[in-house]
Amino acid sequence: MSHEKNVSLVAVSFAALAYYGIRILSKTMESLTETNHTLAEVRKDTRELSEGAKRILHTAGDISNDVKGKIRKVEPIVDTVQDVGEMLHNVTSTVKEIAATAFVGIGKGQVRSGGKGVWRKQKDLPQRKQTFITIPSST
Repeated sequence: MSHEKNVSLVAVSFAALAYYGIRILSKTMESLTETNHTLAEVRKDTRELSEGAKRILHTAGDISNDVKGKIRKVEPIVDTVQDVGEMLHNVTSTVKEIAATAFVGIGKGQVRSGGKGVWRKQKDLPQRKQTFITIPSST
């Protein structure tokens, strides 16, 4: 009988092992199915993100080209403004030089009256209303 008990014990052990093996395989299949589903979602999301990124890059390229074109259109205007600024600087410098040359030697308290190019002391001017420009001395 001992042999029959051993065979029965082996049979019961095999049945228990088969039962737990089937349960483990079943859980593994569930996990693999869920993993497969998750991977499919990740692939779909990745494709959507990739397409969105391509659209953004394309739009960014269009914007960049548009900005470059506008800069090319504005550049001559900026150059012209710079040239005008340099001309104004040159004119201002010339006027300063002329003014400095014209007023050399004028003493303190002298004024120009009547637009006739005559320089007089302030006390010598007639009493009628005239426009005066007072030039302070540089000393």
